[in-house]
Amino acid sequence: MSGDESHELCKEETRQSARVCNLESEFAHLGAPGRPLTCPNDSANQINPTHSSNLKLAIVGLGYVGLPLAVEFGKKRSEVGFDINQKRISELQARHDHTIETEPEELKAAGHLKFSTQLDDLRACKCWIGQ
Repeated sequence: MSGDESHELCKEETRQSARVCNLESEFAHLGAPGRPLTCPNDSANQINPTHSSNLKLAIVGLGYVGLPLAVEFGKKRSEVGFDINQKRISELQARHDHTIETEPEELKAAGHLKFSTQLDDLRACKCWIGQ
């Protein structure tokens, strides 16, 4: 790797880290770090099955766990698949997964799934699953 490539990689990692910090502070009210599922409209901050079917869902982080989960939910309900990596989002929007966790046909079948890097898309959701 050349010096210029290394410098560009470092700059991109810095941008990604800044977005993670912004995301964490933006959604800090959702609960303790590591809490995998939150629903701010529920008094116990847990999903209530009697009203969860119409909640807009967000899957935060589209890695080897988040992407297959997002795809399965996206076959049945409206949701946002969120990741801070725009390159990853663009790839998934083109129905390509370089990690080979999902096939293009599966991505196509998830017709209710919207991929995004935008915090405003998360704000529209009522429940979040992620790290």
